[in-house]
Amino acid sequence: MDVLRPFRALRFAPGTDLAATTTPPHDCFTLAERDALLARDPHNVARLVRGQENPGDGEGPAHPSWHARAADTLRSWVADRTLVRDRAPALYLYTIAHGPPEARRTLTALIGRITLDPTGGRVKPHEATLSRPKKDRLRLRQATGCDMEPIWMLYRDPRGWVNEVAVSNAIDELVRFTDDDGHEHRLWRVDRREAVGELVAQFEERTLVIADGHHRYQTALEEAAGDPRRGAILTLLVRDDDPGLAIEATHRLVHGLPSAPGPADLPAWNAQPIADPLAALRGLASDGREVILATQAGAWRLQLRPDAELARGLGRLDRLAVSRLQERALGPLGLPAGDERVRFTRDVARALQEVRSGHAQAAFLLPPESPAAVLDVAAAGHLMPPKATYFVPKPRSGLVMAPLDE
Repeated sequence: MDVLRPFRALRFAPGTDLAATTTPPHDCFTLAERDALLARDPHNVARLVRGQENPGDGEGPAHPSWHARAADTLRSWVADRTLVRDRAPALYLYTIAHGPPEARRTLTALIGRITLDPTGGRVKPHEATLSRPKKDRLRLRQATGCDMEPIWMLYRDPRGWVNEVAVSNAIDELVRFTDDDGHEHRLWRVDRREAVGELVAQFEERTLVIADGHHRYQTALEEAAGDPRRGAILTLLVRDDDPGLAIEATHRLVHGLPSAPGPADLPAWNAQPIADPLAALRGLASDGREVILATQAGAWRLQLRPDAELARGLGRLDRLAVSRLQERALGPLGLPAGDERVRFTRDVARALQEVRSGHAQAAFLLPPESPAAVLDVAAAGHLMPPKATYFVPKPRSGLVMAPLDE
């Protein structure tokens, strides 16, 4: 069975203002932002991926769930040709140019359907996930019969053959637009038989690592166990060393302890007082041994003591800043992974403001991990702590959708 499959994409009709109808992934915008997106354009895909909930939803035929309303909307948009199905199966080359003009970078991705792997030998997660209901995405998939958004997988390709084949056969450009953040999105169809066959062959033996979409992948696995016809999932495939790929750190905010932690509570770390946590964060060592602690009492650069190094025999996982922080700081403070007294943010300024305002007792600021580290950890069969990574730039939801009927 082929790992990578071409498919007949469902896309907004030519001439649609895609800056107004597509969105970031469903979990990357707030409900208030969702409402603003829907006010901007009634055909915004937020109506399909994160629809409005009403009182009494799901309590009977007179009160359908938002998933059922999304399915009705999807059918009506297909019927009136707001959305149009491509005529023949294809793979899709997708690029996102992002960053300031003086430092513009481009992410290159291949979009296709990936066969689910219940054995876990070919498709691997990279981080532990926090417990949360999975029924929401399952109910949406079942109601609509469609993958509305791709999950994101990484792969290794040192010689760059996948992108070389895809780019050289990306003749039919379908989309080009710039979103509100200044990111330019471009999409091409790759449908020449020989090229599709070569790309499918390229993924026969590759290990794939889930970068984003662990819950959706698990949901699809559970659904496919009862319906083998739904044994593939829409996926964005990106090389781990793609020059446009980046990971943003996710910082830890601590609350609910008897008192704010300080260096005296962290004997595994050497502490150096600092005046400017933001500046110090930019200068952290790249070896994963340093983090920043900020409280109302002050801020410190923390460096793990050599005698406190992790020695669990877990290879690269033991050398990550996020692992060292969890095992040598948060854990000893009585905060195991998944503890509700730890909140997460990628915004350093917000983290420091939370501490100043007293809404958090402390902020632990981390450097970002590398995509190579993610693949190393996953390939070894290990999992990073929850919220270890946040991959950017984010693809646009609604650009390509995949009905599950093939």
